[in-house]
Amino acid sequence: MFLFSLKAIEEKYPPDIKIEHIDRKSIRQKIEDSMKMAPTLATLSARTQLALELKDLGVAYEKLCKDLVHHQHLQNQGWRTVLSNLEDSLSDFFRQTDKFIPWYRKLLERKAQQLEMLERFPDTCELLARIPILSSLKTLFSGSSDTLLQYCTTLDETHDLLAEAESAKAALSQVTWFTLFFHWFWLCL
Repeated sequence: MFLFSLKAIEEKYPPDIKIEHIDRKSIRQKIEDSMKMAPTLATLSARTQLALELKDLGVAYEKLCKDLVHHQHLQNQGWRTVLSNLEDSLSDFFRQTDKFIPWYRKLLERKAQQLEMLERFPDTCELLARIPILSSLKTLFSGSSDTLLQYCTTLDETHDLLAEAESAKAALSQVTWFTLFFHWFWLCL
């Protein structure tokens, strides 16, 4: 099991697993020395003191291990959260993609139809220029329009119909898969 240490991330060098103020070599030496001692009351006292040091060492190692396990648990929770967020983001992305693809297919179908309609627009304007307005209808609105095209252009004199059609055709021809996907992708973020 990999034990995550918070110190390993926060510090420049990985931490050395040691207990403060206790040298393992000196403890080993004390144990060997106590084994060589003669059975006396002083030996009993020294061995009792050594046993207390070993108990303190065990408690310190237990605390160190618990801290390492706790840090590993925190790391595990953090990674689970990261993975959960990634899974949520991925599922949202696929859901948005499932919406985008049919919309894009419809757009491509309509784009071809709209471009064809815009290509025929000058012919439609010529047809409107040849259709006269009936004199009985001229009395319903004020103006000196003789044809339907003149009537349509007098409704909005600030825009030229043919120029607007060319502008729309140019804008529609610039719509590509890449530009739509790029804009859609940034909207999803």
